[in-house]
This record gives sequence, structure tokens and C-alpha cells, in this order.
Amino acid sequence: MALLWPIIGLDTRDVRKALEAAGMTVTQLPNYRLQRQFADESERQRYRQQYEKAGIAVSGTLLEEGLCVATLLAERFPR
Repeated sequence: MALLWPIIGLDTRDVRKALEAAGMTVTQLPNYRLQRQFADESERQRYRQQYEKAGIAVSGTLLEEGLCVATLLAERFPR
């Protein structure tokens, strides 16, 4: 199992701790990975506006460009 966690400019310590407590190996990616593509510009703007409404600063991040990216990789391998 692998999980790419989309986080935009936020502290990831709590997320990492929770994933590691669940037995996942968590890696901070040196670069981001594109998480998904949007159907159209309207969908991209709605995605960005959700962060703005939640009070999450998008200025200076890839989210400002409307990109959904992942920066954490969590993996669990079969035992």
C-alpha cells in the first residue's frame, strides 16, 4: 500500500506521527508529485477557494497556481 498525501505549505509533523503510529513508513519527497488533474479551470478555482475559505494561505505555494500536489509518501509493505 502506498499513499501520497497532498499537503500545501502546512506543518506535516502531526500527519507523519499518525501515519507512523499506524505502521507506515513516511518519506518527505524531495520534490512534489502532481496528485491529480482538474477537469477544467472552474474545478481548479473551486479547489483553491476551499483552502482560502479554510484560512490556509495559498500565496507563494503551488496551490496559488491551482495545482494539487503530494509532498509526503507513506508506504506499508506486506510482511
